[in-house]
Amino acid sequence: MRPYRALAAVCALSMATAGCAAAPGAGIPAASVTPPAPATSSSAQAAPVNPDHAKFTPQVIARAREAGVDAQLVLAVLYDESYKPHDPQLERAWQNFKPDAAFGVANMHRATFYQTRRGRSFSGRDWQELPDDPDLAIEAEAWCLHDLATQLPAKHAGQ
Repeated sequence: MRPYRALAAVCALSMATAGCAAAPGAGIPAASVTPPAPATSSSAQAAPVNPDHAKFTPQVIARAREAGVDAQLVLAVLYDESYKPHDPQLERAWQNFKPDAAFGVANMHRATFYQTRRGRSFSGRDWQELPDDPDLAIEAEAWCLHDLATQLPAKHAGQ
């Protein structure tokens, strides 16, 4: 997950949910999480790239609370990053072609992970673990969003 992409997601989601009263880290009822419909073509219906990310809801809620960010935002990033398969073997094979590719269900790049982990409970963990550990990927994503939020101005100029 690139920092600018995450910041754009934060801004887009903030604009889309303006006026909502969800507190940071608010829980997401599992039944309310609906995956996007798979894309279709005229010849055949394509299978979804990834299975339903709602299965990560317990980790999303826990990690969002720890980082003090909105759980819906964390899950929205997971859905946004689901454009590619998150199979550990496939992700590692892709590294042979694109060494700077991202890892894990949150699609996080190496530099972002290492910057985000500083001073955190997962500081001893390695970026190479992200494909095999969705909870670690979600934890790193939540803290990355936390860090990005601290960079936003307290007051917005204009509308």
